[in-house]
Amino acid sequence: MNNTPETDAETMSDGVETLTNQSDSTALYQKLCDAVCEIQGLRRERDEARFLLKAAQSALDAIHLEVGAWIKTMKENTD
Repeated sequence: MNNTPETDAETMSDGVETLTNQSDSTALYQKLCDAVCEIQGLRRERDEARFLLKAAQSALDAIHLEVGAWIKTMKENTD
């Protein structure tokens, strides 16, 4: 390779392009990492919501049984 201004400019241009590609790759990798972290956070929230829903369903079932028992008692007392 000759050490001429043209070849130096081409070499510098290739180096800048390589750095740009690496920078783009790094930015894409960071976006991917951010997306994975976001997904993990959403999964935790989903799992917590499922747990709370199950707890609420259990509480509602208990209330239903209790109210049902009260209604049965009231019916028996009015007959």
